[in-house]
Amino acid sequence: MVSTHEKEYFQTQIAILKSNHIADKVITKLNLVNHPEFTSSSGIKQKIDEIKAIPFVQDLLHVAPNPKETSQHTKPYYQALQTFKRKLDIEPVRNTQLVKIRFRSTDPQLATTIANAVGQAYIDANFEAKLVVTQNAATWLTNNSQKLEERLRTSEQALQDFLMQEGLIDINGIDDIYANELEELNRKLNAAVNNRIEAQTLIQLLKRKSTQNIDSLLSIDEFANQAQIRDLKMSEAQAAKNVSELSQRYGPKHDRMIQAKAQLASIQARTEQLIREISFSKQQDLLAAKAQEDMLRAELDNKKI
Repeated sequence: MVSTHEKEYFQTQIAILKSNHIADKVITKLNLVNHPEFTSSSGIKQKIDEIKAIPFVQDLLHVAPNPKETSQHTKPYYQALQTFKRKLDIEPVRNTQLVKIRFRSTDPQLATTIANAVGQAYIDANFEAKLVVTQNAATWLTNNSQKLEERLRTSEQALQDFLMQEGLIDINGIDDIYANELEELNRKLNAAVNNRIEAQTLIQLLKRKSTQNIDSLLSIDEFANQAQIRDLKMSEAQAAKNVSELSQRYGPKHDRMIQAKAQLASIQARTEQLIREISFSKQQDLLAAKAQEDMLRAELDNKKI
């Protein structure tokens, strides 16, 4: 059963797919502003707009320039944006974390191209967002780890000074604390080394498997256990079956065959992109494990001085 949190997250992702940000990426990438389906308007309205655009007529009618047209985007862009959002349909696939992306157009090839571009734009935006978060976290750790370590040493020294001053601890007690700290640091360091070795082993396995096909990567638990990948593989199998069945009735240039093949290619592309994202995440895990190991090793060396 899907939790409320998962439902809210899924609805958020659907809203992102429908957002102006995704639409802008697709419109810009495919240059839809100049496509007839996104720029055509009724003849009378077009003539009126052209007449109103003449500076002399604007002065006579006291027509102020459209602020949107003087900003980053022009009127044709906003017309294309409205048309794009009106014709875009995002439909959740029941009992999965997948959605169907459809674009209504009289041109089947254009509809398929735009639907695929929306999916790719969402994947790219998601990847960029994760990359920014990772980079910000790495920057914060780099800038603050030394400060936090210094604060910890200062606090520990202040505590020991207080205990000594109040006669609450003797030299033997200090030695015991020191020995316990070294033991705890060694324990943490051993755990960090194990984490780093596991991450390193996984990355080496990924590098070996990446020279083969995608199915070889999917045999690795870190990929096979991903719910999204399982859903995508089920959808891919269904799409491949659909292509096979349609090929018995239609030729390769038939609209239904073109759409079915495009849907299969889109699912395969999303699977490959998700695999790249997971691989990138595992590489970041390795970097974090190495940083943790180095930090603990340095702290242990300082304690021994």
